[in-house]
Amino acid sequence: MKSKLKLKKIKKSIFLLSLIFTVLTNVSYFALAQPEKNEGEYNIRQEIIYQFIHNENWIHPNGFINSSEKNYFIFGVCQTKQERMEGKAFPPYNLRLWVDGEEIKLNRIKWRDKDGIKMCGSVTWLIFYHIVEPETYESNTCHSFKVYFSYYDLHPRRLQEFVYDDLSFYVDWSLFEYHESEKYSYFHYLPTSALERSKIRTLLYTHGSPKVDNYSAMEDYIRYNELPRIKPYCDKYGYALVIMVTPRLWGDYPDYKMNTQSMNRWVMFDNDFDKDYYDFYKRPDLEFIRVIEDFKLFLRNRSLTPEEKVYIGGFSNGGMQANRFSILHPDRIAATAIGGAGAYIYPMESLNGNDLTYPVGISDVDQISDTHYNLSLFKTIPHLIFVGENDTKIINDPVPHGDHFSEEHSDLINTYFGKDQVERAINYSNYLNSIGMDCQFDLYEGIGHEYTPEMVERMFEFFEQN
Repeated sequence: MKSKLKLKKIKKSIFLLSLIFTVLTNVSYFALAQPEKNEGEYNIRQEIIYQFIHNENWIHPNGFINSSEKNYFIFGVCQTKQERMEGKAFPPYNLRLWVDGEEIKLNRIKWRDKDGIKMCGSVTWLIFYHIVEPETYESNTCHSFKVYFSYYDLHPRRLQEFVYDDLSFYVDWSLFEYHESEKYSYFHYLPTSALERSKIRTLLYTHGSPKVDNYSAMEDYIRYNELPRIKPYCDKYGYALVIMVTPRLWGDYPDYKMNTQSMNRWVMFDNDFDKDYYDFYKRPDLEFIRVIEDFKLFLRNRSLTPEEKVYIGGFSNGGMQANRFSILHPDRIAATAIGGAGAYIYPMESLNGNDLTYPVGISDVDQISDTHYNLSLFKTIPHLIFVGENDTKIINDPVPHGDHFSEEHSDLINTYFGKDQVERAINYSNYLNSIGMDCQFDLYEGIGHEYTPEMVERMFEFFEQN
């Protein structure tokens, strides 16, 4: 028995020593993979990319690099060799080449698991890349450069090196940009049709709420669902598009109160149940402003002039965001489109002796710092309210759910503003018109809680009227 235990210990020690040797060997190879720098001739940027494979199942969404061999660089990522063999690849997390002064940034790919969680585990491929950069970049001009790739292939262990010579790229504005920040990331899309206006008109699109609380997965939801949904209409009508990735916390009480995507009361005010990590979910309206200003700066740095105000629109939780942001920051909004919101904030302080606090009314919005509610200004904003006639299911009704409203607010809404989503939409539209606002209302026959292409197009047609 003792000899067996001793043998196991010896085997374990041998395994650990071989593992350490493998790591040290790999590190030395990685060091060798660096080509010599000659800073006098070019500026080298390098990044390490995890889980890089050529996989034609995933075409780079911004693939505009042309060479004599391929029209695009094609990237893919996978989890394991077995899953790669089974064809289970996941979309890459990437940043495209983009113009930034005299610097060009290449794609960065991080490994994500099937739930969208960023991973940095063991790698099958470890790649270094180096780029020889042109000195200047001009719009609508073709530029040439060289890319040096070197990677260490672990299966079998050998160093591979190759060069793409005289690659070219075309500086084209009409590509998605991903912007990472300390808090919320955002995407923008600037079609060439938007450049035909004397000033760039921007849609701030407020997205809905898939049931994910992983921020990386939410980014992928925007990238592969919301962007493709809105993009064709930005092309057609000539609008720049900005989508901020707004988080949402799911879980037990009180975590589910952090419904950032609806801009509910608990993310706008301090609460006695707040936890330190709730700061990430607080005050999305201020992040919207930061994103708007950042995008305007992006345009101005490229000699483009943005319109001062933005157009805001969204559906479901996104409709709530559009509604509440327009109330709190009317000085920034040109027109508002609200789809399938389920409930609305009224520019009223009280009704029948009831104090209407946020987000039912505005009696206490002055306590929300850095907001600019102004009834006269709000009344100048044209509104479009739209909803499907069958959008009455309780599962899609925010009012009875504790992640949207308190019981007191739910009772007020059901008593005075409507029993279901359709009734509330009609009543809100009628109220806005009754106080002298320009509010259009659309009811879609045979439609439930769905955001149809007809609704999206109608939103853009409405914006064009204003």
